[in-house]
Amino acid sequence: ENKVELTVAHFNDDNVEIITPLKVTFTHVIIHIQGLSLFGILRDVRDLLFKPYPISAQVLLFYKTLHSILYIHLLPGTVPVEEVKKRNQCNKYIQTTSKCQLIPGRKYKPSCDPYGYQPQDETFEWDFGPNYHPAFEVLLGSTTENVRIGLLDENDKNVWDPRCVFVKANSTEAASHRTDAEAAEFVDGHRETLIQAVSSVIEIADRLRSKRMVGKEMYNEIENAQIPQKQMRKLYDALDSGGTKVKAEFYKVLKEKLQSLVDELEAGTSRT
Repeated sequence: ENKVELTVAHFNDDNVEIITPLKVTFTHVIIHIQGLSLFGILRDVRDLLFKPYPISAQVLLFYKTLHSILYIHLLPGTVPVEEVKKRNQCNKYIQTTSKCQLIPGRKYKPSCDPYGYQPQDETFEWDFGPNYHPAFEVLLGSTTENVRIGLLDENDKNVWDPRCVFVKANSTEAASHRTDAEAAEFVDGHRETLIQAVSSVIEIADRLRSKRMVGKEMYNEIENAQIPQKQMRKLYDALDSGGTKVKAEFYKVLKEKLQSLVDELEAGTSRT
């Protein structure tokens, strides 16, 4: 039951050759080699040849406002953040200090008390896309504005030190960020981009209809369009008819449900 498996490693210049012993006793290992070289007996050759090393990695956070879920992505440090953001346009990107050292093939789990998360743990992999699936989702409350979050290895050791991240902006600040005229200008200026990017059109139309800003007939036209791009073009007809107030309300709904997309478009506008 207590057998020790021995492997002979034959070192020759820059090469390493694994040799099968002819005979193994309690005191000797008999091998056959040609020429002289350094050689060693290893209990587990994997420790030498396949020792796991940490790599430069990053922890990226995205927040889904509608369901109050914080998604955690574990990715190699060379993955461009912008590429991951393109896959998460419906979620808000939470910028924080993301750099860390992780070992491919090892399991990790978040530290986020008192909030629950799933799955229980996840293996870090060399993920270079194109999908960039989240490793974890942390279930926050609808009133949660900030959370203290970190990352632990298999031995419960911190590999990404806990830090406080803010998932929601102050409601007063968010509401006063733009005037109605500025919000309408944003909606008009990014018409084509929003038509292509927004997929939850019916959900937005429901909100506007509940405020009597979209009539029943127009709502039915939007619903019957079926394809999101066609639905958005119909919705824009309603926005153009409703004027500044309706466009401002549409902007507020976008800010709430697609904040990362709005933030990205606003950042692009400020740079131009």
